[in-house]
Amino acid sequence: METQSGMIAKEPGALPGILALLSGILTALGVGMVGFTSFTDFNPPGWLRIISMAPLPFMIALAVGFGWAGLKRNSGRSWAIAGLSLAVLSVVAFILMLSFGG
Repeated sequence: METQSGMIAKEPGALPGILALLSGILTALGVGMVGFTSFTDFNPPGWLRIISMAPLPFMIALAVGFGWAGLKRNSGRSWAIAGLSLAVLSVVAFILMLSFGG
């Protein structure tokens, strides 16, 4: 008796949605690092700041691009929605940090 894995990620065509989710997670981590270094006394070395914050605009663009491509396919749609949601929430959090924190 064989069991079949029910993961959506194993279906062909789910790659754009998975990449959108990964880009959304990296976007959220970058915005979190900006907030963590801005509103606390944490002062990381320069190389850590560059690695975590510099790719933020590219990660937002990738999350939106891959999310848009993933929405057009049925197999990766849930991954794409999750990635787009993370990217949108990260941008909103970044704007709120800029407006309230200076």
